[in-house]
Amino acid sequence: MGYQISAIALAPILFLQGKFVRKTTPQLPEAKGEQKGIKGNGKKCLKLMVLGDSAAAGVGAHSLYWSNNM
Repeated sequence: MGYQISAIALAPILFLQGKFVRKTTPQLPEAKGEQKGIKGNGKKCLKLMVLGDSAAAGVGAHSLYWSNNM
């Protein structure tokens, strides 16, 4: 019960804080380069899909060269 009361009381502050963070956070572009590739010559194929992670998209990196050419 106390949690619900405090959540309701803090809702306007949290709402304004969320708007401020969204407004002031910079949006970085994704890295340039091919976002898929093939490595090795094994018989088994591993397919990997990553959703919703800016690190997987290369946000903030100059290019994806090293991720595909190691």
